[in-house]
Formats: sequence, C-alpha cells, structure tokens
Amino acid sequence: MDIIPRIQALPDMNPMETAIYSLQLMLQELEKIMGQSINDFDMDMQTLNDAAADRRDHLVIALKNVIRRRLLDAPVQHVDDEAEVLLKCHFIGLYLSVQSPKSYIIEVKIYSIDFTILCILTDKHNAQRRYRKIANAWSEIIPDNHNQSLKSLEEQLRLGIPQDPPRS
Repeated sequence: MDIIPRIQALPDMNPMETAIYSLQLMLQELEKIMGQSINDFDMDMQTLNDAAADRRDHLVIALKNVIRRRLLDAPVQHVDDEAEVLLKCHFIGLYLSVQSPKSYIIEVKIYSIDFTILCILTDKHNAQRRYRKIANAWSEIIPDNHNQSLKSLEEQLRLGIPQDPPRS
C-alpha cells in the first residue's frame, strides 16, 4: 500500500480501489505476456497482500521473459538511447521489487559514464544497486568501480537473485 498514492487512477477511487484496479490491469498484461489465464482473486477470501504474494510467481516468470527478450537477447546496439536504457532500468527495478517486495525500488536514475549509461536503483531503505552493460552484457556492478561486475543480470535471473525469505 506504500506505493498506492503514486499510482494515477480514476479520481473517485479510494486507495484500496486503486490498488485492486492496478492489480487487475497488471494481471491482464501478464495474461497477454504469458499467453495463459490467471484466475482473478476473491477479495472475500484473501487480503491484498495475499493476492499479491500469490501472483508474484507469475510476475517473476513474465518479467524474466521480458528482460531476456528486451535486455539479454536484444541485438547489440553500438549506442544506447537514453529513453531505451531508462525503460530497461525500470524492468530491472521491477524485477528487483518483485523478488524483494520488502525492499522494493522507489527510484530509478540513469547517468552517462565513460560512454555508457549506468542505472542506479534505490530501494525504500535507500540502498542502491547499480547496473550497466559490460562487454555487451548487463551486470550489477560494484558501486565504487563502474567497470567491475558483481554478477551478471543473466545469472541473477537464473538463480532468482535477489529474493526475500519465503513467506510463512
């Protein structure tokens, strides 16, 4: 519910209606991406948090597919357009937020450094993660050394990193 005030919705919606409306729109987009139906949740049976947790697995699969297509399998461009890189950074931020919903991303910024564009993602605890292309592969980088990779984005997708502890 922390991000609900930032969502533009219909003017006469209260925060819970905005959250439900936004969730339904996301589910419709997921169904398009995945090519399969995702059952609607019943508000009498679940809280919004429970419904979001149930859908998280579907979203992770869809995001991994989108990121692979848009970032990892995309043809190599010699010069990345800032708007395109910002979109890619948002996809990474969304993936990080889904994998770690307790420390979701609240800010995405891009900077040009050494003829490449750097993504700086800030979570709700003000922790930052940085990503950039190194040798045409997206990687999380060491904050103090923009040329040193911590782990490739491809490896993070494969391993499911980061991830909050399982729900009990």
